Amino acid sequence: MKTKIVLTGIFFLGTLIINAQPQNGVGTENVNGINCLLNFTDSMGTGPSGTLVRYNGKFYGMSSNGGAHNNGCIWSVNTNGQEYADLFDFDGSNGANPYGSLAISGSKLYGMTYTGGAHQSGCVFAINTDGSNYRIILNFNGGNGANPYYTALTVSGNTLYGMTEAGGKNGDGCLFSIQTDGSRYVDMLDFDGENGANPYGSLTLSGNILYGMTSLGGKQKNGNVFSIQTDGRNYKDIVDFTGLNGSKPCGSLVVNENTLYGMTVYGGSYNEGCVFSLKIDGSNFKNIVNFDKKNGAYPYGSLTLMGNVLYGMTKFGGTHDSGVLFSIENNGDRFAKLFDFNGATGIRPSGSVCFCGTLIYGLTTSGGVNNAGSIFSFTANELIYGEVKNIAIKGNNDIVKQ
Repeated sequence: MKTKIVLTGIFFLGTLIINAQPQNGVGTENVNGINCLLNFTDSMGTGPSGTLVRYNGKFYGMSSNGGAHNNGCIWSVNTNGQEYADLFDFDGSNGANPYGSLAISGSKLYGMTYTGGAHQSGCVFAINTDGSNYRIILNFNGGNGANPYYTALTVSGNTLYGMTEAGGKNGDGCLFSIQTDGSRYVDMLDFDGENGANPYGSLTLSGNILYGMTSLGGKQKNGNVFSIQTDGRNYKDIVDFTGLNGSKPCGSLVVNENTLYGMTVYGGSYNEGCVFSLKIDGSNFKNIVNFDKKNGAYPYGSLTLMGNVLYGMTKFGGTHDSGVLFSIENNGDRFAKLFDFNGATGIRPSGSVCFCGTLIYGLTTSGGVNNAGSIFSFTANELIYGEVKNIAIKGNNDIVKQ
């Protein structure tokens, strides 16, 4: 028997329903469980993408456009949508157009830009969480990679792992590592079409194995799932997408014990994308959701696993063809469309959602009061979490099963 579980935050963040009149940078009223906590403007940055990163009671993120030079910016905001701060504005020479998420280690943020930098091919950067000490630690020049897209860096100790959509020896993108101080760049793998091409997403680290996806290439030219050791050895093409089982994956994989979960933008039964699972050895591949437009379409992001339930978003589809927030148990049961995005709440969500207390948070890339995107929260205390009993969420997002 499935049990309805109410989440209780050990550190509750206060009342997050903002009943303010819509204006620049201010949230809108609660709409069917969704709170629009922040509406972006041109000066604040437009087109926020990726996943929110939480540190010391604040969210950190990036906008791909807008800001002081219309090249995007890095920002922070309180978890209630107040005290927005523009931490850094990209001007082209220092990077431009970040389409992805930040990574955090200690009090430093690490990220990548799609263009700009010394060679206009993007860069890897570091910045303190207070906005000080911005520095480029790697300029992409084509040969060492170019144009990282819908991606984030993976941090392990003093090492950063990442992928670029283009560049490398074959122009199909590459997988690299670099130290957090900018030293010891290593081109770990060059994609060549046959082994995958043009990754739109991030790497997931489990032990000493990195798991990732490419959006194109592989045996069927529809992208693939792969693994590689952190020392660059033992690359394995785990599964190739055929179209029917998915096509053009985007985002990162979720690793849970010996199972991988992910999404593809296209393919599946209706060519609207799908959610899939498979064993880490490539066996037991399953399409656990086939998007059909009514239940969502074209997910540009990653899944979030809470207990035994996966949460995610699609960029299109749903009642207004503006994207949906959904959940599904990791065995493929009980798919639920939790919310249909619309113009007032923001549209075209991307990235993945994150949990804090009883709330789910995420970003939309457009829509909202100024049609520049929004930060939203969704009340989670009435969601069904499968068989997991008595979940409590700590302030550091750890899950405790009692």
